[in-house]
Amino acid sequence: MFLCFSLKGQFKPIADEEVTRLQEFAQSEGFTHELEMWDLPYWRRRQKQHLFKYFVTFKNIFSCVRNFSILVKCDLSLAVCL
Repeated sequence: MFLCFSLKGQFKPIADEEVTRLQEFAQSEGFTHELEMWDLPYWRRRQKQHLFKYFVTFKNIFSCVRNFSILVKCDLSLAVCL
């Protein structure tokens, strides 16, 4: 139990700094309110998209995989009909 409190004391300033940077990013994107706990996942995702630009690529890849699987299913259903 003591270890948990010790780690909390060491990492709390780091977590607070991260939330502060996230708040600054949200404000730069037009968010005018104070971040709440339920806002954090959304703004983390937006910040990662802004910083790394790779989430859109993954989204496109998964879309292509889904479309390919639909085509394969259609092809298989046509083969059964023949």
